[in-house]
Amino acid sequence: MKAALYLRVSTEDQAREGYSIDAQKRNLTKYAIDNNLEIHDYYIDDGYSAKDLNRPRLQDLISDVEKRKVNAVCVWALDRLTRDVVDMWTLLNIFNKYDVDFLSMSDTTATDTASGRLELNVKGIFAQYERERIGERVVEGMLERAKKGYYTANRVLGYDYDQTTKEFTINPEEAKIVRLIFELHCKGWGIVKIAKYLNQHGYKTKDGNTFANNSVRYTIRNGWYYCGKFMYRPKNKKPILLDAINIKETILTEEEFMLAQKIRNANYS
Repeated sequence: MKAALYLRVSTEDQAREGYSIDAQKRNLTKYAIDNNLEIHDYYIDDGYSAKDLNRPRLQDLISDVEKRKVNAVCVWALDRLTRDVVDMWTLLNIFNKYDVDFLSMSDTTATDTASGRLELNVKGIFAQYERERIGERVVEGMLERAKKGYYTANRVLGYDYDQTTKEFTINPEEAKIVRLIFELHCKGWGIVKIAKYLNQHGYKTKDGNTFANNSVRYTIRNGWYYCGKFMYRPKNKKPILLDAINIKETILTEEEFMLAQKIRNANYS
């Protein structure tokens, strides 16, 4: 029997004992050998969440199942495959359609009986609950970090970000572009005209691309960080304007930024 061995670890799982790719691979290999399974391939999604099925190697696995290249799918535990109940049954239905056995090393739950399917549903619900709790803890951590005054974007036109210190420092050449955008805007220039001017004069975005209208609009509308602040938008709550303690130098004064907002609002009124 040819088996597909599926392994997954998310960013949150990296630090948890026994969850590493090496540990899963070692244990699954032994499991396959002990159960006389021929290993067709290792399908490894390293750094991917189980929130959905949009994972490159999982998609490869599904494709190989549909091509009847494997007879079994093995995982270390159910939550390595998915943490969503609906996705779990989507996958199991695909496996059943192509007569592929689903084997979980940590579980012995049968899927061909009513009681087994009920047990699997319960396990799937708990896996989904754990995923949602992880998401909540991430959001809570981001909120606490924001409340302490840490702006967390990595790439901002006008600034360089230090991954070690978590601080933003002014990029002189990019800062000139930022000031130019705001100066032209405050002179009454529209978004399209500003973008066209920047591109005609060879100015580039942070990623070295030409300026799209939306990128200019975003810079003007959301550039609180240019005056040492940032707008934190927690889910289902009102935005919070905070001082950014990791932006030591500002490109604009708060007055300059607020003037640009008044002009922008006037243009859209």
